[in-house]
This record gives sequence, structure tokens and C-alpha cells, in this order.
Amino acid sequence: MSWGRPSKYTPEFRREALELIRSSGRPIAEVARSLGINDGTLGNWVKADREARERASDPAALTESEREELGRLRKEVADLRLERQILRKAAAYFAGDDPVSRCRFVSDHQADYPVSRLCVLAGVSRSGFYAWRSRPRSARVLANEACSGRSVRSTSAPEAPMAGSGSTASSPNAASRPITSGSRV
Repeated sequence: MSWGRPSKYTPEFRREALELIRSSGRPIAEVARSLGINDGTLGNWVKADREARERASDPAALTESEREELGRLRKEVADLRLERQILRKAAAYFAGDDPVSRCRFVSDHQADYPVSRLCVLAGVSRSGFYAWRSRPRSARVLANEACSGRSVRSTSAPEAPMAGSGSTASSPNAASRPITSGSRV
């Protein structure tokens, strides 16, 4: 349904103008001047006729709007695949509702994915992420990193309980390891 003004030109006039273009081999502008119509109008008719003929010869051919939609959909599929890939990696980071773990996820994966996309998927603002990244590390974080550099389990005794689990001096391997209270430094 056309919402514009009705056409000044009859369908017969259009067909004759297109036939004149095809048979004469003259340029569109020259034929338009000889018929007394705008060359842009005649050019649009020629383009529409060419597309109609292509569709008629190949019914499976896509129109311009279908090609645009296909391109848009392919981009959307690529974006969704990227998001799915990111979210697979993010599952361990998002186990809790801790914004620090979410920022750490963004930090750990910013070399592979755009920070803006990571922040959206992690549920943190970009400014919040950059503020978190520029903050100095707390004493607790530094202590945790120092602890993670040491082995938590004794390598000589596989049955030994984990450090900080409340082991007592009466356990079988008490002489080989220090007694800990379970609290961090």
C-alpha cells in the first residue's frame, strides 16, 4: 500500500519507457529528456525493472532488504556466539554475587574480548571496572596472594589435612608440620 501521492505516469507509459531504454541503447538521462520526465525517476524504474527480472529468473535470489536483514542477522548471531563463549568462561567467577569477582573476570579476559562487552555481561559498569582496577590492593588481597604462592597441602604426606583445618598436635603427622589456627595473616 502506497501512502504517497498517486503516480502521474500510467503503467503503460512506464513499460514503453523501459522498452525504449532496452531497445535504443541510449543513456537514461537522454531518454528521460526526450520523454519529458526526471532522469532519476526513469533510473528508479530501470532499477526496479532489473531487480524484478532478476527475481523472475532466479526465484531464490534475495532482494536488497532481504540482504540487509541477512547481514544484520549474521552480525547478531556472531554477537550471540561471542556472548555465549564469554559466559561459559564466566560461570566460575559469577558463582557468588561479589562485584570483585566480576571485575576480576573482566580483568582476566580483557585481552580476548572487548571490555565494554565483558562489563555488560558481568553486570558491572565500565567506570566501576576501571575504578576497581586503579585501586591499590588491600592488605587482605596481598596476604591471600602470598598464601596462594605456598602449597596448601603437605607434599610429603597426602593424607595430611589442609592447613587451617583445625589440625591438632595429636594428629599422625603433627611433628612434620606446624600447628595453625586456621586464620590468615
